[in-house]
Amino acid sequence: MGRARRSEAIQGTEKEFLDVFNRFCRSRSPWQVWADLISAIACSLSNATDRAQEHFEAREKEYAQCMDRLGSVEMLAEILCIIVRALENEPEQDFLGKMYMSLNLANHWKGQFFTPYGICRMMSQMTVGNADRKIEEQGYISICDPACGAGATLIAAANTMKESKYNFQNHVLFVGQDVDRVVA
Repeated sequence: MGRARRSEAIQGTEKEFLDVFNRFCRSRSPWQVWADLISAIACSLSNATDRAQEHFEAREKEYAQCMDRLGSVEMLAEILCIIVRALENEPEQDFLGKMYMSLNLANHWKGQFFTPYGICRMMSQMTVGNADRKIEEQGYISICDPACGAGATLIAAANTMKESKYNFQNHVLFVGQDVDRVVA
């Protein structure tokens, strides 16, 4: 019952995220914690949708290793809940990108400078503007971000697609890639 109440009380604020994140950092560096959090979340989401044996088992093993290092499934669930609430409360944002940058985890040697969400939104409005016509012609469109970072451009494109007469969940293939798997 206590966990259910805690989950209802989560507002999805940056402060909540940073408070829980810092509890993970008591014995490990923020970079190590971030890498394990993002990897564990990615493995969980991926294994929920892709059950192919050649990938599933490796991701399960990686998830277990991340959880051994993090030490708390409850805190991971709390972090994920905060992220989801933040995006539910304000879909027009790059919550993870903001957290990554505010924790000073960016690697300028790899060119990690996150695009501000307002620019991502403008780019998505310019490029997704004729999506309805393309969907009518071919049944779907694809949106690819080859340097996706935390996914702000893909989030902005999904938000722009909400203005379409088509449900983006049924008619858009989103592809995100990055040279650094920890930010993707």
